[in-house]
Amino acid sequence: MHPNNYQKLVLATPTAATSTAYGSITWLTNADLRITKSVSNNNPQNNEQITFTITVYNDGPTTANDIKVSEILNNAFVYISSNASQGSYNNLTGIWNVGTLSAGSSATLTINVQVDFSAVVTNSLDFGPAKDFNLFV
Repeated sequence: MHPNNYQKLVLATPTAATSTAYGSITWLTNADLRITKSVSNNNPQNNEQITFTITVYNDGPTTANDIKVSEILNNAFVYISSNASQGSYNNLTGIWNVGTLSAGSSATLTINVQVDFSAVVTNSLDFGPAKDFNLFV
């Protein structure tokens, strides 16, 4: 006989179970950092000294820790000195270790350099046999 031809009876005893779980949720918020950079002279002459000013702002809502800003100088600038309102700047690595900024605060780094246009590499183009033709690049 086939099993579907039989009537099946299932007996079950319902049980009531209660389970309670407790926990906490921690919402992590991040600090919103903003960086500005300015220069004392946008059009310097060769051998002139100029100053870069870099400011990092913590726009909140929380404190920011272990802040590092990279400011690597171009070959056209010879490092003279720097001054950080907080933390320290390493001119060899270009890293400014700012440290901690609370919400709403800022820190400033000034870097004094001398312009050296002789350190700027210029490239020349060799058009080979086409050098006598009018080419627009």
